[in-house]
Amino acid sequence: MKRFEFSLRTLLKYKINLEKKRKSLWALARQKRFEEERLLEEYKAEEASARKRMEEFSLGAVDLEMLRSFPPYVRRLLNLQRAQQSAVKEALKEEEERFQEWIQTRKEKKALENYRAKLWKEYLRELDKSEQIEMDDIFINSGGGRKHENTNL
Repeated sequence: MKRFEFSLRTLLKYKINLEKKRKSLWALARQKRFEEERLLEEYKAEEASARKRMEEFSLGAVDLEMLRSFPPYVRRLLNLQRAQQSAVKEALKEEEERFQEWIQTRKEKKALENYRAKLWKEYLRELDKSEQIEMDDIFINSGGGRKHENTNL
């Protein structure tokens, strides 16, 4: 009997490599999202710190120049936060897209692997069947089947 040959072997190898690549792209997108979130938290902390300093200055001796510079500084921090929130949303969207691509590729690869396993089982069944036929032929040709024919005499 001919040896087992999976005709979609090349496609399966491609899907395996594609899955690894897409998993890596998802991990990079996830890492980028974490970095964007970290930067947003830094902006929020800087804003909170600036507001606290402004309150402290207003309670003590008033430095008008310092007091005038705080509102534009805080507005700039708020604008940075809004922009960073958009960046976080975009990074999250990118991460989700990469995750879905990876999951889809993983499903396709798994389907091919299942198909290959099914074909392998069929191949083994056919191999067992042909071996049994061969053994039966050897048994019959060796005279094993004639002993039963002669018992009727």
